Amino acid sequence: MRMKSTGVLMLMEREKTAEGLMHKLVALNPRGVLERGYAIVYRDSDRKVITSSGMVTAGDRVLVELAKGGLKAVVKETSV
Repeated sequence: MRMKSTGVLMLMEREKTAEGLMHKLVALNPRGVLERGYAIVYRDSDRKVITSSGMVTAGDRVLVELAKGGLKAVVKETSV
C-alpha cells in the first residue's frame, strides 16, 4: 500500500510540474502577446518585423498582425 501511495504522489508531482511548464509556454507564446492587445508590424516589401521607427519612412506600406486578423497600412510619419 505504501508503494502505491508513493507512486501516486510522484505522478501528482510530475503532473504539477507539467502544468507549470505548460503555463510558462503559454505566457511566452508570441501569439499570446497579441491576445493582450499588442500587434506585430511587418514591412510589406520584405515581411521583416519592424522593431524601430528607423526601419520605415513615410509612404512605406506595412502589414499589422493582430490577435484576430490584420491590417494593411501606409506610414504617414515616424518619430524617434
